[in-house]
Amino acid sequence: MSSYVVEGKAMWSHLLTPFDTFGNDCYQIYINADDKTMLRFADKGVDVKSVKYTNDFEVFTVKVGTRATYGDKDLPAPPVYDKDKNPITLTQEIPNFHPVKVKFEIEKGKGFNISKNYLILKAVMLLEDIPNEFENVESF
Repeated sequence: MSSYVVEGKAMWSHLLTPFDTFGNDCYQIYINADDKTMLRFADKGVDVKSVKYTNDFEVFTVKVGTRATYGDKDLPAPPVYDKDKNPITLTQEIPNFHPVKVKFEIEKGKGFNISKNYLILKAVMLLEDIPNEFENVESF
């Protein structure tokens, strides 16, 4: 299976704590990339989601995920790297709109979803350090 990489903005990260969808825990991150890349995903049969905010700001994203459990066995989270390609351990989820590079594979859907393709998460690289909560604040 071929591996790919895409650069974009992180949205709704669940890499520290898996997201529970109807009993199917998964590590996931939604990616917002440039228009050309999003069109390529759509052409490959990947579901592109449109999210509108209250100020009519629209964001197009694709979900990249992997299982967090298999049967009664917990699976490890995908590796995360800093901008210098050093492995790191997340202490918080990646904030929305944080620049990232995501490694993934494309997997063909099965059964009722045979017409869809899914993006299987392999690794995430932060392109900038995650801001510290105590940076850029004033003393009270």
